[in-house]
Amino acid sequence: MPKRLVPAAPLLAALLLLSGCLFETTVDAKGGGTTHIRYRVQPNAKLEALKVQMQSPDVTIEKADLDQQGWATFDLKFADVTKLSTIGFFKQTTFKHEDGPDKGTKTLSAVVHNVKPGKIADSLVEYYGREVTIEVTLPGEVVKTNATSHKGEKATWTIPLNDFLSAKEVPLSATYKVAGTDKAAGTDKVTPAK
Repeated sequence: MPKRLVPAAPLLAALLLLSGCLFETTVDAKGGGTTHIRYRVQPNAKLEALKVQMQSPDVTIEKADLDQQGWATFDLKFADVTKLSTIGFFKQTTFKHEDGPDKGTKTLSAVVHNVKPGKIADSLVEYYGREVTIEVTLPGEVVKTNATSHKGEKATWTIPLNDFLSAKEVPLSATYKVAGTDKAAGTDKVTPAK
């Protein structure tokens, strides 16, 4: 049986390589929460230098790791999701968490501002990963979003890396029902954002 696992190891490594950057954020009812970030770094990157970009007085590192393949992994904690922009890693991203368009809803939005938009070579795409995946779990059912897909309380954006890097702005938005409120007219239907 172990002999069967050996050929699968290169395939697994290849699948991880293609997965690219991953951002998973969970937001609680008070607007606080956690973020899990996994991304590929340059071969000479040092964990201590990366950690500087991942923390501020408003965002703390719960766990940090850099493996031999150059994948950096961080688990962050925050009391206010909008304060994620206080860390160097998200300095080009604006976060908002405000009342939604309908009664009993709130909207979490982020806009990534690329100062120098542009594409990278295919060889770098292969190294860093083909896609950027952003998953947000909210404290209520998602009723409107521009995400690639959503189900229940989770919205997921899957964006090809070069599309993400070449856009001047990358807007992300999800509106969700606030727990404990009555259903507002029009909020019980899931509709894509325009």
